[in-house]
Amino acid sequence: MLQNTNHIPGYRWRSSNWFIVCCIAIALFSENFLYSYIVPILQVILEDRLHIDESQTQATTSLVLTVHALVCLVSGPLTGYLADKASNRQLPLLASLGAELIGTVLIMVSPSVILVPILLLGRAFQAIGGNAVWIVGLATVADTVGQEDTGKVLGGISSFFVSGLFFGPMAAGTLLDLVGYWMTWMVPIAILVVDMIMRVVMIENKNGQRVHLTKIASTDSTLCDYSDFNEFGYSDERCDFDEYHDAEDDSDTDSDSYRQTTGPNRRPFHSQMHYDIEPRSLNPQDATSTLPRTTNFYKMILSDPRAVAALTCNFTQGVILVSLDTTLPLHCSNEFGWSTAKVSLMFLLLQAPSFILAAPTGALKDKIGTKLPTSVGFLFVSLFIWLLGTAGTDGLSSVGAGSKGQAIYMVAVVGIGIARTLISGCGTIEITSKSDVRIKLGCQILIIFLRLLDVMKEFQRDYPERFGSKNNFSSGYSMTNFCWTAGMLVGPILSGSLTKTVGYYYMNLTCGMCFPKNSNDEEQN
Repeated sequence: MLQNTNHIPGYRWRSSNWFIVCCIAIALFSENFLYSYIVPILQVILEDRLHIDESQTQATTSLVLTVHALVCLVSGPLTGYLADKASNRQLPLLASLGAELIGTVLIMVSPSVILVPILLLGRAFQAIGGNAVWIVGLATVADTVGQEDTGKVLGGISSFFVSGLFFGPMAAGTLLDLVGYWMTWMVPIAILVVDMIMRVVMIENKNGQRVHLTKIASTDSTLCDYSDFNEFGYSDERCDFDEYHDAEDDSDTDSDSYRQTTGPNRRPFHSQMHYDIEPRSLNPQDATSTLPRTTNFYKMILSDPRAVAALTCNFTQGVILVSLDTTLPLHCSNEFGWSTAKVSLMFLLLQAPSFILAAPTGALKDKIGTKLPTSVGFLFVSLFIWLLGTAGTDGLSSVGAGSKGQAIYMVAVVGIGIARTLISGCGTIEITSKSDVRIKLGCQILIIFLRLLDVMKEFQRDYPERFGSKNNFSSGYSMTNFCWTAGMLVGPILSGSLTKTVGYYYMNLTCGMCFPKNSNDEEQN
């Protein structure tokens, strides 16, 4: 029996698509904000408050960032599975914010108890909550607006939530110098509280997962005629669940008029509900021929070369970007003597090109295609990563750590940011669907999710026996999240260990060599 929603205050706007999308956008912004918030001030937490020896700061920084990635890696597939099995997504979304809030408080108070394990535990809670935000949040958007419009909606809100990646470190570094340690943490806590309030207000509206029912034949949309059904017992025409729902709310038909409209060939609508399922073939050989060799969801997706290439690219970018988070603050502080505020500006220089160059990069890819810009982007990211390592005492002697070296370092950071726009979603990504959607995104992980959506839609069409009508959005996104977090796991370990053993210059040289191979992969796909 359908629930009457007239008594729910503000039901229309609370369950509207625009409000749900706004809630998810703010949630993703807060997750990006929290993840990057600790990066520029982590050295202060470790050395000044936890009294870690300077020689152990790099290793401890790598450990803190590795814990976040490791927890995400372990919890990602399980989170996606549970989210797809849950009856609604509002409770998992609210629980994810609660985990992030607990983790933030633990990180904030860890210097008071002078325990590194408390800091690691707080980071682990943040990882669980943030991981769930991305997996459940993007799945909620896909459920709400439908598969065909997911790309357009994510493209519209991506600039907002991706901005958390540079607003986080910029705010943390600036506030630490201006208002002190404790007040610095009030900002992320306030953002989380606002986010939780919005999640409570939000009413889930699964537009993409509504059950298609047989068309209502009567004028008041409450009855269904037998003549509407074909020889298989299914209606050739469909009606959306909302059509009946609105009709039920607006109908003033009493029981007498209801009986008058009921004839020998009519039955109440509730007794005529049919799922939109194609009739199975009567030939067993025909039925088995359409089944894939494997019924495992992940094996089916990974059998597609487009998905494999995209996930590999996602892994590589995760390695590079988190390596910057691990080594950039310490290198700038130790080699150049920069304050936390100045260090935080480096992350602004890294992320700002994604917003400034979004439109021209998209126009370029529309005009000449995606292969050449992507290959050029990989090449220049590799070169600028190498250039990044030349500044400092262990870099090239002709560059050094003086004003020349600092200028070259900033140019390299900006260059990486510009080259990333050619690789990631600031350019145009073509989603081969019915509507041939062209979208512009500002976050690499979203591109991979949308590419997988394309692959998943093809499998749903070709193998309905395996996928049926259920959308495995959370499971699909958990695959992209798994590869991204795998890169986040490898990045701190690789960059931290190489910096300690062979130096900052050779660490950047090694990371830069990862990109040409991915450029070739993109050319082939």
